[in-house]
Amino acid sequence: MADFRKWFLVLAVLALVVFPASAQQGSVTCSANSSNTPTIREGGLAELVGDVVITCTGGTIGGTDLNTNIQVTMTPGQVTNRVYAGNSRECPIFSACVTDATLLVTRFDGSLVSQTGNSLLLGPQLGLLQQNIMSGDVANTRNAILWPNVTIPQGTTTFIRLSNIRVAAPPASASSVLTAEFAQVSTIPAGSLAISQPNPTVAYVQPALQFAVRNCTDSGSASLTYQQCISQPRSGSNTIAFNVKFTEGFLGAFKPRGTTSQTTPGVGVGLAGASGNTGTESGYTPAEARSFNGGVVLSPAGSVAGYADTGTKLQVKFTNIPAGVNIAVTQTEVLAGTSNISAAGTSTAAVRTEETLNARITDPTSTTSTTAGATCGSNTYGTYAVPITGGAGAATWEIIPATPVTTSSNVRYISFGIVISYTSNTGAGLPGLTGTTPGGVAGQFAPVSTVDYASTGATIPRFRDNPINAQVFSIVPCVSNLLFPFVTNQGGFNTGIALVNTSLDNAGSKQPFSTSTQHGTCTVYYFNGTLNAPAPQVTPDIVAGGMNTFTLQAGGVAGATSSAQGFQGYIIARCNFQYAHGYAYISDMNVPGLGSQGYLALVIPDRTDTTRPPSPFTVNGDGSGEQLTN
Repeated sequence: MADFRKWFLVLAVLALVVFPASAQQGSVTCSANSSNTPTIREGGLAELVGDVVITCTGGTIGGTDLNTNIQVTMTPGQVTNRVYAGNSRECPIFSACVTDATLLVTRFDGSLVSQTGNSLLLGPQLGLLQQNIMSGDVANTRNAILWPNVTIPQGTTTFIRLSNIRVAAPPASASSVLTAEFAQVSTIPAGSLAISQPNPTVAYVQPALQFAVRNCTDSGSASLTYQQCISQPRSGSNTIAFNVKFTEGFLGAFKPRGTTSQTTPGVGVGLAGASGNTGTESGYTPAEARSFNGGVVLSPAGSVAGYADTGTKLQVKFTNIPAGVNIAVTQTEVLAGTSNISAAGTSTAAVRTEETLNARITDPTSTTSTTAGATCGSNTYGTYAVPITGGAGAATWEIIPATPVTTSSNVRYISFGIVISYTSNTGAGLPGLTGTTPGGVAGQFAPVSTVDYASTGATIPRFRDNPINAQVFSIVPCVSNLLFPFVTNQGGFNTGIALVNTSLDNAGSKQPFSTSTQHGTCTVYYFNGTLNAPAPQVTPDIVAGGMNTFTLQAGGVAGATSSAQGFQGYIIARCNFQYAHGYAYISDMNVPGLGSQGYLALVIPDRTDTTRPPSPFTVNGDGSGEQLTN
């Protein structure tokens, strides 16, 4: 009984939208082609495909006009147009909702060859989203749009243009053969109008975005490792820590929103020309459009068919950001790493004027950074602070109007500056350490959505959540590297080692300094030029003002799984705190003996680049270690 009721509803809907074809179609013949075949973005959920143009000729001059129902079925991507009916974010089950896909009928009148510049016979007429009965009419399986009761005159050349069709792009092919999107054109009743070549290719799918993290001058990759003990930004340095750089996967992947005056169908998609609405997120935006029963349903006072909600948005996502770390981003694009920066006088002959890219911050919208601006060299940019919740945050920019791109343009790219700031407080453990789970910096298209079907509320454009991870963000402890150049437990000698944490200097009434106390373990590395040196040994946690002592004769660090008995060579001890110092005492246990000797460990500067240049301390920068010789 339930199945019967379901089919009854389906038949009732079809009865409303299916009209009988004229009894005689004469010798009218039609063929379907795509006006162009643009490249659409993999991961895009509301991508405009090329217009379908049905060209009909023949018949009897002055004969009775033909009436038929034209349907286009998309494959493999699903139809994702905006719909204007229903009480939810999607078209209700078993109903044919009005979409913003449009149909125009024009007749060749001899004055123009253009398919869109001839006498307008019908349009723009809105199509109806068709239910997919075979799949039970699940929302994301609807892939057809129907235009009922289309009139086609006889005895002339008539063009039927299907415009503003949007799809969820299928995955791009991993091979050299591009994934294609097809439009299957048919009439209802089937065969009421003969259409040759009914399956034109209306788009190809390609990956559309590349993402990278660069230094602020775009001259190389950026280092995203920061030391806990050094506040950021560092005095006298650029406040932009790094740039996030977005590059088109193919020309035209970044699009401005467009306007409501894009009244020439067919030129809003792809790179067909250098004027009009070429290369925007919006398609054909007529002043008004009509439903199949002739009623005006869209007008400038309300929604406009084919008009996008925004331009392409670019988003950077931050994850696992430690406590105490603040992130700000530039409001607009930065000069270094952005196509055509001729306004700064740095354009070259290889950069084309039509490649200008501009963007503005859209999210966050209400918070500003605590600094006056972000700097890179002599350039300063306004910034916005990124709200961080649970160690995660994001910033989004929108591409805004720029000169349209053409087929002679180069792939474009755009960069935004990122400011990292925190005040070091190692005693309180701030900023927090990332440890074994470093932070992530990733880029993607936005807005992000899961709505891969025709919807009343989902934005245009929209994209799958598919961030491209570029690099990791790390806060590492400041360390002390202590070199013991000679230790031995051979020939009757033994060496004792003391590792001391001297970060406590403000206790009681004696306060020569106010150093922030620290603590941590020390890892002892043994070197003797062979492969049989003892494995590294780790001390227990050494508190501020505390120490750890051991001897080689006793095997080294107490509790270690390896043994340093009989070792001779040198030791490097790396302590996970500042102000560590070391002392070695070589004891002569021979009788008679040569005497014993003690010395202070040498201090190797602490550097985030993990290098050990043979340079004086004064050129290693702030935080590289206490400025001592030992």
